[in-house]
Amino acid sequence: MTERVDLFTREGHVSELSLARYEAGELEPSEREAVEAVLARDPTSQAMLAELRSMVLAAPPAPLIDLASRRRSWLVGLGIAVAASLAAWVLTRPPEPEREPIAQRKPTPADDGVRTKGQRFGFELWIDDGERSFRASASTEVHAGDKLAFRVYPRVPGQLLIVCIDPQGLALACHPSEGFASVEARGDGLTITPGLAFDAAPGEERFVALLCTDPPAREQVLANPDAEWPTCERASVQVRKAARL
Repeated sequence: MTERVDLFTREGHVSELSLARYEAGELEPSEREAVEAVLARDPTSQAMLAELRSMVLAAPPAPLIDLASRRRSWLVGLGIAVAASLAAWVLTRPPEPEREPIAQRKPTPADDGVRTKGQRFGFELWIDDGERSFRASASTEVHAGDKLAFRVYPRVPGQLLIVCIDPQGLALACHPSEGFASVEARGDGLTITPGLAFDAAPGEERFVALLCTDPPAREQVLANPDAEWPTCERASVQVRKAARL
């Protein structure tokens, strides 16, 4: 079961996530045409796009994660069917040696992806509820249909994997679709807009991001998402899904 992420806010402006996808070349031709039609007449959307472009221009040159080739519109939570694709990937992937984590990390309510000075890696979860976009923290309450994006701060180069863990403990790879994504060291944040929206299943939803110099096997991470790996920087965010009043 999938859900299309809306292109526009309730006020009729182009949403921030849609603008990021527009700039990344992710939109389908019909979606791009609809966005450009609003941009042609809406000063608010024009200003938001100009601000987004100024942020990109100010960033140091670095290769971006390719999202255009793998656009998805999945629901995060129980009921996402991945068994078939995962099985096919495992069967065709060369075996990797088993690697042991250095510790089993117990998730805490304080997980909020906050970055501190001197960190080698930072991770943030951003929510678009149709009225505003904001950074999520451990106290954030989200609802079905809220759209999400990720922002990572790699101070060192490495291999990136973002794992979503639903209220039942099922771990799924939210980004990338296969393997790990190569990222370069950056002085600013890198925004990733995978086209995800929360489903209606209530409970705690967790997001774990790993930046690894020598990544473990992907299936090992998904089987043990709370592990600490010796060659990986780790950050996480936890939010609570609730019924919309």
